[in-house]
Amino acid sequence: MLRNVSGFYTYAIYERLEGWSDLNLDQTRIVFRLNEKKFVYMALSDERQRIMPTARDRETGKPLAYKEAVLLTDPSNPDLREEVDDKYQYSADDKNAWVHGWISFNPGVGFWMITPSHEYETGGPMKQDLTSHVGPITLAMFMSNHYAGKDIQTQFRNGEPWKKVFGPVFMYLNSVEKNPVNYKSQYSVSHLHTFLICHEDKQTSDPKKPTN
Repeated sequence: MLRNVSGFYTYAIYERLEGWSDLNLDQTRIVFRLNEKKFVYMALSDERQRIMPTARDRETGKPLAYKEAVLLTDPSNPDLREEVDDKYQYSADDKNAWVHGWISFNPGVGFWMITPSHEYETGGPMKQDLTSHVGPITLAMFMSNHYAGKDIQTQFRNGEPWKKVFGPVFMYLNSVEKNPVNYKSQYSVSHLHTFLICHEDKQTSDPKKPTN
């Protein structure tokens, strides 16, 4: 963790040694589940952000054609009644999924998944994948078959050795002390992304910068 930075980097190193058994790797990811009573507003971009239903709202709703799609019949927020919730509604092209996360109004806190680079992700920049969804859940999707099927599945045969670094991603938390946020506001996710890039450049350009 960097000193005076409100967040932390995390990553994963996967390795299989020569001679190991055959394996299909369908999906791998980092998952954060937040406090449902606090984090109620989700933001994926400047245009895609909203108050979200709860996990309980999905449980009391009506399942539709597939399990991820649920009609909200008696949500805790009446404004969401008769809406359909589906985590796939909140997918994004990998090339656009730089910042996403959740906002708490009381206290005014934001929890953000920052992806500095997409070079480690499978499927290329146009591949879509999950971001954040009801839970409240925030994901860093390293690899998946979503929207592409098993044609891009990572497969290991004949004892093939393999090693790969996934990430890093940056988990960033910000807060406000004055003028508390509220659901009627519109939040600039792109501005947050730009700020963090500039801040990171400043941190890494100073070799004497202490770390914890």
